Amino acid sequence: MVGEEQGVARSPVQGSTQRRVTRRWLVNALNRINFSDGKIALTFQHNVHGSTIVVPARPGSCLGSEFDCTWVRRPALGEASADWRLQHFHLGDGLSQIEVLADIALWNEGGVRLTLPEAAFDINSRQVKRHLCRGVSARLAFDSGNPVEGRLESSSSSSFSVRIKSAEAGRPHAFPGETVAATLTRGATIIFAGRCSVIRSATERSTLTIALRPLDTQQGHSSGQASTRFRSLRPLLTPLPLIVFRHPFTGHQVTLRALDISGGGFSVEEEKSRAQLLPGLLLPRVRIEFTSGFEFSCSARVIYNEPTAEGGLRSGLAIETMSLSNHTRLTSLLHLGQYRNSNLCTPHVDLEELWNFFFESGFIYPEKYAHIKDQKAHFMRLYRNLYTRTPRIARHIIYQERGAIHGHVAMFRWYPTTWLLHHHAALTSTRHKAGLVVMEHMLRYINEFHRLFPHLMRYIGCYFRPNNRFAAKAFGGAMQSLHDPRKCSRDAFASFHLDKHPAGGNLPHGWSLAPADAADRAALQVSYSSFSGGLMLHGLALREEDCAADASLSKEYARLGFQRDRQVFALRREGICIAIIAANRSDLGLNLSDLTNGLQVFVLGPDVLPVRVLLGALAGLVHLYPPGTVPVLLYPRGYADAVGLAYDKVYDFSVLDIEHFGPYLEFLDSLISPPRNRSTAESSTSQ
Repeated sequence: MVGEEQGVARSPVQGSTQRRVTRRWLVNALNRINFSDGKIALTFQHNVHGSTIVVPARPGSCLGSEFDCTWVRRPALGEASADWRLQHFHLGDGLSQIEVLADIALWNEGGVRLTLPEAAFDINSRQVKRHLCRGVSARLAFDSGNPVEGRLESSSSSSFSVRIKSAEAGRPHAFPGETVAATLTRGATIIFAGRCSVIRSATERSTLTIALRPLDTQQGHSSGQASTRFRSLRPLLTPLPLIVFRHPFTGHQVTLRALDISGGGFSVEEEKSRAQLLPGLLLPRVRIEFTSGFEFSCSARVIYNEPTAEGGLRSGLAIETMSLSNHTRLTSLLHLGQYRNSNLCTPHVDLEELWNFFFESGFIYPEKYAHIKDQKAHFMRLYRNLYTRTPRIARHIIYQERGAIHGHVAMFRWYPTTWLLHHHAALTSTRHKAGLVVMEHMLRYINEFHRLFPHLMRYIGCYFRPNNRFAAKAFGGAMQSLHDPRKCSRDAFASFHLDKHPAGGNLPHGWSLAPADAADRAALQVSYSSFSGGLMLHGLALREEDCAADASLSKEYARLGFQRDRQVFALRREGICIAIIAANRSDLGLNLSDLTNGLQVFVLGPDVLPVRVLLGALAGLVHLYPPGTVPVLLYPRGYADAVGLAYDKVYDFSVLDIEHFGPYLEFLDSLISPPRNRSTAESSTSQ
């Protein structure tokens, strides 16, 4: 804090060596306090009995050696000012405490006029500045005793102090080292909550002031990550954006340059002595400003701070909330540095080139085209909406160089917390390894998206053919790499098509088909747990607790102009659930293999379900679909083999719990990285 005119002198009050500041410096400091309507503290001593009293006052403007002070509140100094003498006054900025031995030139009821000395002394320099706080309520819950209420008084990057009225607190003091749960709120927003340790406490008159230090100063730093190799990408942008926010403790605007930034967070650096980002602190509104008018808003929490080699303090912040559209735009921008030709959710897709790519890559093969050829206009309209409107329910990544598309992968949110990966394809005749690039890019994006929106993404699902080598390794191999079906599972479905008007259609006596209830879904869970024990029912949202969210997602599809509908039926014999049938309906072509637009069958009692009864039940549901054949997925596949039911293909359905994404990424890195140096045919999923 000391200005350019300073030196070292012996303080007449302390009797020790102190930093000396000049009168010129004092004049500037007093004018700064006057400008901000601040206060100084005057200490008076009684001439007879020696008692002291500290009186707050507001300094007027100062031009030379004298200035006027106005009482904040009239002091109890009696009628005769001659009974009291001024010892000194203090001023400070949270980093230094200046003691000034001034004289009284004039005394009146409203205040005093003081004469400044030639110099003053810094009696209490801090290594870290204390920032005065305003408008923040505090609640302290001690391990012994009832919670107490107070106000946040000051803070730094490592600690904060709370002032409590002793009478209300019922606690005369707090012991150093004692732990306390502290909650700080501004209005209705909790801006800090955590365990703290008492540094010191002091009682003055009717107030108790407690200094606290958070116990967890590395909150979540690198947590939940198997390896720092899989932290979010942090490209070195030029220029890096400004991080602008209003500090929730002080109310002051803070502007810092980001050191790095990713889709999950960023880091900044402060001057260590003036740093004010406390680990655990929530910043309710942050602007990430690249240029004027080009910015993203979010809330962020301080995760850690650590000293830098240059003497600063580096703080890492995790993005807490951000709109879906802003996050997609920000992530797309940041990923360009790592994936120069791989674009995330660009709305400027050349749809003609995309269709050329699907045919050229073999993703749309003759049998598949025969299935969709009569709906060409519908398909083109659907993909225009999906790829140019970038809806909240879908994401795509396209590898494109010199206008030509070489690789593609997409996913969509078909279940409340499950996104289905599909349409993974690449040209095998190019040197780009575009299929590997887009898959790695998508998985990096999933890693960042899940951290910010865990309520929207908990599982990743993928249907694939077992003979698809890449998909079998990438998704099927995940189960072996995680060694736990509760982290990643793989289940096989038999796939066939049902004619719109098959023979039969009536159920035998004692059999019924009706909407599934909670008991039916519970029976499905018991059956699946004994047979597989995996995540399929979680991924497909077939549990009773998923019903409300499933209905809400269908409404969101409708609001965005897409179709999503699911009805779940129970096939019962004498009231006992023997099979569950889910009738899924979506826009034709949302998945080109129609895996989301058909019937899904889950057989609970394979030994008591005749195939003719099953086909009769399915015949009673085909009216839900337009003319033509209806796709059917049957689980378990072994039932079809046992009863001799012919099927066309086998689809494996893999579900990954993203809470275990780190180990999966390690596995996938070992799978993806080596082929970059050799020619490898790249295939597609959901064929």
